[in-house]
Amino acid sequence: MFTATNTTKITNMPKINIIKILLDFFEMVFVGTAVFFLIYIFVGQLLIVTGDSMDPTFKDGEQILAEKVSVKVENPKPGQVVVFKHPLNQNRLLIKRVGAVEDDIILISNGKILVNGKTLDEPYLGADIITKGGRYIIDGVSFKVPKNSYVLIGDNREESSDSRDFGPVSKDLIIGKALLVYYPLTHFRVVLR
Repeated sequence: MFTATNTTKITNMPKINIIKILLDFFEMVFVGTAVFFLIYIFVGQLLIVTGDSMDPTFKDGEQILAEKVSVKVENPKPGQVVVFKHPLNQNRLLIKRVGAVEDDIILISNGKILVNGKTLDEPYLGADIITKGGRYIIDGVSFKVPKNSYVLIGDNREESSDSRDFGPVSKDLIIGKALLVYYPLTHFRVVLR
């Protein structure tokens, strides 16, 4: 004859160690925060474009990611967009395009920028854009870019305060290169050049 027995085993629930959970949580927050700040300080920086000096390339209010590694291992090249500390107020960051590099001779003449005797190739500008000199780089006067320095110019030539007004920018003031626009999402794009 077959007999069925129904046995129910009761076990104790494991004790939840609240202190261990809290310590694990704070460890994750601490490590995550440390990684974020290391990346922010050494690899990339999130920035908001303020003003129209780089219009039409960047619009007021767009948010960008500037990467900081490439400017440490190679020199910025003409046409690249860089973020740098303002030479007269290093608490202020600006975004401009590299127009000329060390030892280049720049001349603004007839509404155009000439670098080493050749018209600067600027496909990002409209054909009707006129470039005028400023207080530092003057119309019709050749200017030689000093060692370890760059002439940085805004794309919106009428609205940009740039090297034409405050002079060349030393390499140590350049903190990064514009990599992409991430906000608003409808404007998401990788920055070319």
